[in-house]
Amino acid sequence: MIFLVSFLLLPQTISSIPLDNAMSFSTMVIPDDNPYFGIIGASIACSYKNNNWILKPLLVVDDTLTLQQKNFLDAIETSEPLLVLGKNIHTSLPKIEILGSPAEVSLKTTSLLYKKSDSVIILPYSSYKLSMIAAPLASYLGIPLLIYDDNDIEIQHILSNLSVSNVYIIGDISPDIPFNIEQVHLYTIEDIQEAILDVIHERFNGINYLVLANPLDVIPPAVSNTTRFSKEYSIKDVEVTLLGRSIVYGDKELNLPISIPDGALHVRIYVNVTKSNGIMNTFFEPIIYSKLFDSNSRIAAYAPSFALDVGRTLLDTLIVDDPGVYNLSISAYHGF
Repeated sequence: MIFLVSFLLLPQTISSIPLDNAMSFSTMVIPDDNPYFGIIGASIACSYKNNNWILKPLLVVDDTLTLQQKNFLDAIETSEPLLVLGKNIHTSLPKIEILGSPAEVSLKTTSLLYKKSDSVIILPYSSYKLSMIAAPLASYLGIPLLIYDDNDIEIQHILSNLSVSNVYIIGDISPDIPFNIEQVHLYTIEDIQEAILDVIHERFNGINYLVLANPLDVIPPAVSNTTRFSKEYSIKDVEVTLLGRSIVYGDKELNLPISIPDGALHVRIYVNVTKSNGIMNTFFEPIIYSKLFDSNSRIAAYAPSFALDVGRTLLDTLIVDDPGVYNLSISAYHGF
């Protein structure tokens, strides 16, 4: 078993016209190598139409679906295809792939999913921060989202096909928009946030929840020091039932002290359990459970392997001004 621990020290009301979906899909699939595909995919997978939310699952994939993702897709039991953006994935499931750059994919996706829309929102490929903050407008208003990357002619073609009469332009970009289309510019974060609050008030009469986002998605941490170490341990947990009697061999769990230094804000622990060459381990993949307890024996993080991958777990949590000796508990269960 191998685990890796790392520490990081650290103005106007907007109205909308309901969209007209031209096709349906079961699950949105986006690649993990460009966050703009997440912006495009999320605005489609979660959108507000005709006073109802349209919610579709969204999966982030490398090249191939993981075992957990395959099990999830099997569980939803649908004949509708996957909608895959940006990158080919290897799967036998029915799928519609829209490939290309984020700007190209946003245009192709809009052409595929929308027959008509009075409004669109145009995001700058040059500013991920502004694009990410403004993307919820597309969801709340139920309108297409386009990425601008000096693709004026292609955007004009989309605006004409959808009979667009109003465009929301985010950031300091100047796409060539026909003179007969009204333009609303939201240049700054404050402009965007004010517009979003106006939409929330107009459409939902307020909001009754709070979302805490990971600031590391936009603002890289000011890392003053990084400590990484990797160690190997052996763990054995074999349970055999013989004539109704349960016999357990080995320890049920492995407990390891983890020292959290002063000033640590973020801890990330990878656990990778590999099978031995024993006969009883040949046919079963182990299920791994990892728990992190603080110095007062309170649980700080929990991660099962079926949330990540076979034989692997990832504990990722904030540790703010709470140094001390933590306890990492790791247990493996493989069905015997």
